[in-house]
Amino acid sequence: NLIPNNDIIVIPVSQYDTGEDRLVFELYKDNSPYTPSGTAKIQGTRPHGTFEHDMTISGNKVTCDLYADMTEDAGQVKANIVLTEGDDRTGSQLFFFSVQKDAEGEL
Repeated sequence: NLIPNNDIIVIPVSQYDTGEDRLVFELYKDNSPYTPSGTAKIQGTRPHGTFEHDMTISGNKVTCDLYADMTEDAGQVKANIVLTEGDDRTGSQLFFFSVQKDAEGEL
């Protein structure tokens, strides 16, 4: 777990949110800031498919833009921050998107 106290993170978003919105997570190990080495990705499963995007690491923060495939399906979307070094997974953190249905439909 990369979040203090094993808190469950739920991020509210609207269906089809993209572009200007950015995800920023501060990472911790044993309740102290943790700076990973290697790479970071966001991986998720939504009702009609999966997604995976690279994240940027800067100190103990990882960031990623919000992409259309993350918010395409209304409802709860399960996602993970996945840290790897070479072929080894060095950490992961589960979180959820709560995607609110867009009453207007896709713009």
